Amino acid sequence: MMTPMTGLAGNHIKFNSTISKMSAPYPGRQSPSPERQTGAQQQDIPGSGKTNVGKPPAHEHSQQSSEDFRDNVLESNPEHPLEKIEAEKFAKGKHD
Repeated sequence: MMTPMTGLAGNHIKFNSTISKMSAPYPGRQSPSPERQTGAQQQDIPGSGKTNVGKPPAHEHSQQSSEDFRDNVLESNPEHPLEKIEAEKFAKGKHD
């Protein structure tokens, strides 16, 4: 007479023996056979190593852009937003 536990163990062992014959535990996640693989999966070269970005901008344009950015955007020592408020607190004759 077989108990439910024995039957369960028997099925479990049979299931494991099926898996051990396969190369991956989940058959849907295996790579396709070599005949069905695309070139990217086999031996295609990833790229030519050259880009197609065109001609770089003229030196004058980049120089002008650099000067505009330097003169209008960058500050050598920008002022902190709270600096004026703190300076007013400690101005001569203002603090107790």
